[in-house]
Amino acid sequence: MTADDPHSGLTADREALLSFKNGLTDNAGLNWSPDRDPSAWDGVTTGGSPRRVTGLELRARGLHGRIAPEIGNLTHLTRLWLADNRLNGPVPGDLGRLANLDSLALWGNALSGPIPGELANLTKLTTLSLSRNQLDGPVPKWLGQLARLRFLYLSGNRLTGSIPSELGELSGLEELDLSRNGLSGPIPRELGSLSRMTRLVLSDNELSGPIPATLARLKHLVVLGLAENGLTGSIPHQIGRLTGLTSLRVDSNLLTGAIPPRFAGLVNLCRLDVGDNRLSGPVPRHLGRLNKLVSLDLGDNALHGPFPREFEALTNLRVLRISGSPLIAASIPATLADNLLAVL
Repeated sequence: MTADDPHSGLTADREALLSFKNGLTDNAGLNWSPDRDPSAWDGVTTGGSPRRVTGLELRARGLHGRIAPEIGNLTHLTRLWLADNRLNGPVPGDLGRLANLDSLALWGNALSGPIPGELANLTKLTTLSLSRNQLDGPVPKWLGQLARLRFLYLSGNRLTGSIPSELGELSGLEELDLSRNGLSGPIPRELGSLSRMTRLVLSDNELSGPIPATLARLKHLVVLGLAENGLTGSIPHQIGRLTGLTSLRVDSNLLTGAIPPRFAGLVNLCRLDVGDNRLSGPVPRHLGRLNKLVSLDLGDNALHGPFPREFEALTNLRVLRISGSPLIAASIPATLADNLLAVL
């Protein structure tokens, strides 16, 4: 095979894929063989001129074993999805050689070790999904250099340390999920610069300090999840500006003060969880304006008094949690009680 043979690149890609297959302890019956064209192989896409392997998608195929470093030889790859398998070992640094990669999804495996620094070379990435593995170490600061990133999912790992403020430089980021790790320290106020953000989930970590009021700049936000941390201070009243929110969870923290009256502006809210904090004062009448609410958690606070009559307007409410608070269950408006499926 000569260097200028138009098939030489595809031959190299075939060899890289076969190395990947041979490195698995269970390849789940992949139909890859040297005597077949790679375009007929399970999960393989080819394209371009001269033809090369451009996509590898083997989601939920029961693959078991390590990701061979030879996968980094697929230099025309734009999409690599090996999610929801049983892959283990480290994320190979060789993936950093996939300079054309747009989407990398390795979620739902048993990958371990740190996120390799070589991935900083993947400057065309729009999606990076490494959730539900056993990755450890910090959330890398260099992620802030991946300027095209739109979706970043690192939840359900063993990551520690602080959330780097450099993530605030990802001006195109739309979804960020760092939940279910061991992250600590404050929520960076720089995250308020992510003007395209629709989903921000930092729940189930060890974060501390206040909720930054700068998050109220995220005018496109639909989901905000800050539950199960150690956040302190009051809930910023500016959050009431996020009129597109459908889910707001700040439960299981150490928050104090009242539920902000400006929450009356959250007219699209379907779920509001403020339970298991140290909030005080009466149940705010203005929550009765949130007529799209389906689930409301006020429990385990110091909220007091009867329920306002305005709650009769919450005709979509099905789940109400008030346990652990000195609220008067008997004062729940009858028309509201008739609609509820559960009062906890």
